Amino acid sequence: MTLATFLSAAFHWRGRTGRVGFAAAFVLCAAVFVIWANQPKLSWDRVWGAPVLALTVLLLFGHARRRLNDLGWSGHWMWLMAVPLLHLGLSLVLALRRSAKEDQILHVGLWGKRLVYVFAMLVASRGLWEPYWIPSGAMKPALLVGDYVPVTPVWATPQRGDVLVYRHPAQEVDFVGRLIGLPGDELQIKAGVLHLNGVSVILRDAGVFAELMEPQGPQARFPRCVNGAVGIGAICEKTRQIETLPNGASYAVLDIRRQTLDQTGIYQVPEEHYFFLGDNRDNSMDSRMAVSVGGVGFVPIENVVGRADRVLFSAAGRSLAHVWTWRGDRFFKAIH
Repeated sequence: MTLATFLSAAFHWRGRTGRVGFAAAFVLCAAVFVIWANQPKLSWDRVWGAPVLALTVLLLFGHARRRLNDLGWSGHWMWLMAVPLLHLGLSLVLALRRSAKEDQILHVGLWGKRLVYVFAMLVASRGLWEPYWIPSGAMKPALLVGDYVPVTPVWATPQRGDVLVYRHPAQEVDFVGRLIGLPGDELQIKAGVLHLNGVSVILRDAGVFAELMEPQGPQARFPRCVNGAVGIGAICEKTRQIETLPNGASYAVLDIRRQTLDQTGIYQVPEEHYFFLGDNRDNSMDSRMAVSVGGVGFVPIENVVGRADRVLFSAAGRSLAHVWTWRGDRFFKAIH
């Protein structure tokens, strides 16, 4: 199916649409709705976004009708798409049920697998996941400003190296960070190197992390660079290393320059608490700083909101309505 055929389905309901085509329309409609719903109620982005949302809903209805045609079912079933809850059941059937023609096709491409994964996640109850927008660069390079992350419950005990969303111990604000210290652990940072229970973690050089010097996210903050003050539009660099914990968890961390938090005292993690760090170590407000001085401190286990395993959507601009700032290469990207 070409892009033109996909978009024309909003107005031509007599054709046929396969499972992947319908799933793509559903994901697109869900993404546009999430973007629109997260805009301030009286903002121009919400006003101008309403017609866009209406068009994507029409596109979804068109593909639902064409999918019913492909299955040989009555088009009247399409109107269940307008009924709360029932539309989820119908969407699940249309996305998963094979037509006679599709039964002959056993291979599903990479994008088809990704769309089915996202579709299944979206139709699941909101009790199984929560949306979280990345507001800062504290977790670069794993998470960028403007990434949209579905946060899922923590079913198993978190391990060192997991990326978790947690509630600030003293504020009604959610943070995202990497779990480094478990209850009873001793941690210290010496000359910028993390020491866990008296043993330094393994670090190896991994080149540089490069990004454009430009405003990032709704707060329009500029990144900090190891290559000094660069002009807008120039390349901003940070030193990148791969950090490996004793349990084998590996991930990239960034360094800009030596600072106070590169040399700390010993942190003794209390029982029923965790110790979190941001991967962008010189630009992260995390457990290295106590709550009394504006930091996070030790985080009670009960404050953990959930696990962040994958980026669902990403936009680099100040407004999610600016489609030209969407980062297609980060859609459905796994978080390491």
